[in-house]
Amino acid sequence: MLNAKGRKKRAGVERAIEGTKAKIRTEKEKEVRVEEELMPEKKEVKREKEEWYERFRWFETSDGFLVIGGKDATTNEMLVKKYMDASDLFFHTQAEGAPAVIAKTEGKEVSEAGLKEIAQFAASYSNLWKYGFYEGECYCVTGEQVSKTPPSGEYIKKGSFVVRGKRKYFKAALGLCIGIEKDKNKLIACPSLSHIKEDMRYFVELEPGDMEKNAISKEILKFISDSVKDENKEEGRRIATQDKILSFLPPGKSRIKGFYPLISESAT
Repeated sequence: MLNAKGRKKRAGVERAIEGTKAKIRTEKEKEVRVEEELMPEKKEVKREKEEWYERFRWFETSDGFLVIGGKDATTNEMLVKKYMDASDLFFHTQAEGAPAVIAKTEGKEVSEAGLKEIAQFAASYSNLWKYGFYEGECYCVTGEQVSKTPPSGEYIKKGSFVVRGKRKYFKAALGLCIGIEKDKNKLIACPSLSHIKEDMRYFVELEPGDMEKNAISKEILKFISDSVKDENKEEGRRIATQDKILSFLPPGKSRIKGFYPLISESAT
């Protein structure tokens, strides 16, 4: 048992401890207030809604029709079975490894210019590019002519289809542009026909060549990054990544025909 002197001493120690705790609490509260004052206001990051067709390769023709192409057997199958209507147009080449390409027509007629654009898109993503061809043949049918039902006793592998009836054939030069679409501000790949280029802010034009896909993708990424240096860099990084660019490249090697930067209205 403590005597009066000991109790007084312990009380003094307890008061000192409580005082120290109070000072610590006060200092912490000050630190929190300073952090809140210095911390920039948190802004909600607005994510653009991704459309269903963005999981595929896509572009819009000069007369406004949405065109979507598969990337592999799985997406070919999904595109035709889930998204193609009977009135849509289906494009394909005889070359092995060609994508299924559909144009969403809603029963409307596509112009001859639009048909040529779609044919070039379909041919450019086939193995014709990989084999070094600069031109290829592509055919077009309606969606109702395409089926997954094979003739009796035959088998159709995943991503392949049976096409019945008359076909319309096109000769198409191989060529693609990869860049940023003006209105939707998204990365797209489209045929390298001159009137399509007007819909792009800046892009790289490609043809079959001898440069590996990884090297090509880095060149395109650098070009797009440099092009947006005076704009929103974070937006540029969101739109174009190396993985996204690689997913838009055709099979095999390529050559860059040219870079086309954004030209401001004041410069024209």
